[in-house]
Amino acid sequence: MKGLKLTSAALAGLLFTAWGAAAHAAPITVNPSWLNSSISNDVSNVTTLQTGALSGNWASFVLDIGDSNTFDFATITMTAGGSSSSGTVDAELVFSQPTVSAEGEGQAVRNTGFLGAFTGGSLVWDTQPSPIDLGDSLLFVDFSDVDVSGSVLGGSSTITATVSREAAPVPTPGTLALFGLGLLGLVAGRRFLRNA
Repeated sequence: MKGLKLTSAALAGLLFTAWGAAAHAAPITVNPSWLNSSISNDVSNVTTLQTGALSGNWASFVLDIGDSNTFDFATITMTAGGSSSSGTVDAELVFSQPTVSAEGEGQAVRNTGFLGAFTGGSLVWDTQPSPIDLGDSLLFVDFSDVDVSGSVLGGSSTITATVSREAAPVPTPGTLALFGLGLLGLVAGRRFLRNA
């Protein structure tokens, strides 16, 4: 009976610790690195350029669990001329604090009409960055899809990056129940060996 009480206490302690760690994660400072981040594409008559570091968009910010911050990451410009085109856009957002990075891939489409006049375009991200595990929490990066419109000569649009922080998943009750059954099995096994 003593082993059963000890196992129950250990299981309750484990559950409380896992819940408490996620619920009480400290705020973190996030610092995106303009110098190390990049965006590129292989689409004709389309340019992608990061927004300037001096614009204030790349300033550091603090995230607590459940917080998010959105800033201008890049500009996509589509010009007139030639036939319609499409291709891949690759982006990497690098952080100097915490020291992690996030990569995404999207498809850009540029439409032209009569005599190559620009009629519109879009950028849709096929692959958003994977969640970044910080131990006590997860960092998510989401690049915005954009529609590009403008004059017959071309147009541009701003791509934003949203950085958010969520609590790390805690073990489910089923996982904890299996862990508890395993501990009970160990206690029973020790008693069996002791009595044999």
